[in-house]
Amino acid sequence: MIFKSDETVLYLLTDIVNLSFSSGLFLTSCKNAVVTPVLKKNGLDCEELQNFRPISNLSFISKLIERIASAWLTDQLAKSGWLHPFQSAYRKLHSTETAIYRVVSDWRKWLDSGMSVCVVSLDITAAFDTVNHQFL
Repeated sequence: MIFKSDETVLYLLTDIVNLSFSSGLFLTSCKNAVVTPVLKKNGLDCEELQNFRPISNLSFISKLIERIASAWLTDQLAKSGWLHPFQSAYRKLHSTETAIYRVVSDWRKWLDSGMSVCVVSLDITAAFDTVNHQFL
């Protein structure tokens, strides 16, 4: 197929996305991914399958539909007031930095008012290494 202009590609992509949303169907071809095994940590045995994490790369159309759906859903949740005011993940102008700033600010406020602050910190970086991926 030869496209005459960028607008033609835009119209084609818009039609595909709109058709997916209006029909409630996701193209079967968009469900296929190229899976690349990546070693979880340097130094692990490369012969053991459980030492690898599967990374799935989806097609451009799949990612486009996913991003548009995510943006629409996030916008609807924000407009409806269903998002917690301190929800930081997956929101514009909210990040781990703003979340940390808020927590540290609260700690300082409580300490300045004479209250005690107790902090428990957990390292869960390897938490999913113990998940049975075949069962999952």
